Amino acid sequence: MMLKNKFFRNISIMMTILLVAVAGYFMVVRSSDNAYAGSAVVAQTSTLNGVVVAESLTKVGATVKEGQVLVMVQTFAGNAPAARAGLDGTVTEVLVAPGNNVTAGQVVAKIQPN
Repeated sequence: MMLKNKFFRNISIMMTILLVAVAGYFMVVRSSDNAYAGSAVVAQTSTLNGVVVAESLTKVGATVKEGQVLVMVQTFAGNAPAARAGLDGTVTEVLVAPGNNVTAGQVVAKIQPN
């Protein structure tokens, strides 16, 4: 009898843990789907140091997709993307121009989420 009670107690604990984990997963997935919905502009930062080149420099009003190149820079190894869009949206501000020096972490553009 004791073994049977222990078994059901362990099953109850495992089911509770599973239920909490599944509920938590769906809360995170649901909130991340709308993470930017209705929010203000989102700053996009450079990941590289370099000099901004005109090639692939985004413009205010441009509609961009997540991963799209916003700013290219000249580095010692050649031209490379310094900033990519972190979300789908519309560019509201471009804070650099060709010839500007940028550093990693510098805000280079702002995007209004779609």
